[in-house]
Amino acid sequence: SGEQPDVSEFDHLGGAPLLRLAMSSKGRCTLGASCCGKFDQQTAWLRHVGVYMAFFLVGAGAGWFPVDAIFNLILNEPELGSEWFGTMCSTLGGVGIAQSIAFFLYRVMRTPGLLSVWVEQCRVAAVISAAVILLFVLSVAWSVDAPHYPVMIGAAVLAVLVTNSTYFFIFPFIAVQYGGWLVAPVRTGSDVASLVTALLGEAQNPSGSRIVFPSSYLLQGYGGFAVLGLGAWLTIVQLRIGLREKRTGSDLESTACEDDLETSTSGVATSAPSTQQRIRKALNGFACPRCLFTPVLIGTTCDVLQWGIMAAVSDIGAQMTDPAGCNGMRGRWVARTSFTANRIAVPLGSFASTLAPCSRRVFKALSIVQVMGTLAMISASVGFFRSAWTTFAGQIAYIVCYCGTGGLEGYLLTMSYRFVGEESDLSEELR
Repeated sequence: SGEQPDVSEFDHLGGAPLLRLAMSSKGRCTLGASCCGKFDQQTAWLRHVGVYMAFFLVGAGAGWFPVDAIFNLILNEPELGSEWFGTMCSTLGGVGIAQSIAFFLYRVMRTPGLLSVWVEQCRVAAVISAAVILLFVLSVAWSVDAPHYPVMIGAAVLAVLVTNSTYFFIFPFIAVQYGGWLVAPVRTGSDVASLVTALLGEAQNPSGSRIVFPSSYLLQGYGGFAVLGLGAWLTIVQLRIGLREKRTGSDLESTACEDDLETSTSGVATSAPSTQQRIRKALNGFACPRCLFTPVLIGTTCDVLQWGIMAAVSDIGAQMTDPAGCNGMRGRWVARTSFTANRIAVPLGSFASTLAPCSRRVFKALSIVQVMGTLAMISASVGFFRSAWTTFAGQIAYIVCYCGTGGLEGYLLTMSYRFVGEESDLSEELR
């Protein structure tokens, strides 16, 4: 009849466009009987794993490899003293703040509407390509013009731009155009990149005083991961894996959630708009539908708690658990163990959102648990109940708190993106 077959039931395996590529014009499957009728279960889960791994590699390619590679270089190379750690932190912080301000202005001044899917896909490819170029250039030229290291400074600027762009552009784009559940492998990949750099950096210099293999090999290995991510993204784009179908017709009718947003962001039309109306119009790019306010608020809060507060006080709190004083060996053990556990738990939390997505009620309860864990760590940092924290049980509790709050950050932030991406009653632009 010339009609396209209905393959909507297989959307979770990569989207209807991917399966339709395997269909002939007569609606017959060219890949075998497993694609038609009752889909073969083994093929189904293999496809599912394949799609997950493709997006996982994208996240790894656009993740924390550039920034963490530079920090590992500073920590392991003896010719780079401790003052370079402070230089890199100030450079990364300054560039990150400038990029955040630029992003804010972009959201305020941009014209209404979404960029085309093709433009967004090219932007993702550009971000991963920048990471690839950065890592390979750094592997051969990081020591040029010592002790000024201009290549290191330039790489640090580009590294923070790449990493922040993952959060500013890639995560939202995947959630809106590819589906909420596919954010999980991308986020997991970006977090695993940080874990891999930490483990390989430790393997390069396990004693802290002798490098086992050259840093160029390590940086080229990171670059190889980024190349795999770029290849995975080009494959996803070419085969349209997981891409959402455009909503048309009755699907574009205004919903109650959208009507609520329009009511809150529109003002009374007047020939001379008030200051309040002008501010609302300028900030319309940050408008959030009420039905998504809780996921957005919790996702933002958990991220701030993990990377804005706990990352700053975790080492102080760990040292305060040492009964011998703030510079004792026991406190250092707690600091190192809790840090490692936290960094392992973050990607595991992201991965858990794929295996066990939760309801919004459980989502809220878990956010309360994370806040309580953060408050416990802060209490240790300022010396509250120090007699309890300095016991062995208190030290284990501190490690558990840092590990648990890290895992919850990975889970809650990824679930926030999933709630946004899976909200079927919203248009693409509002999502």
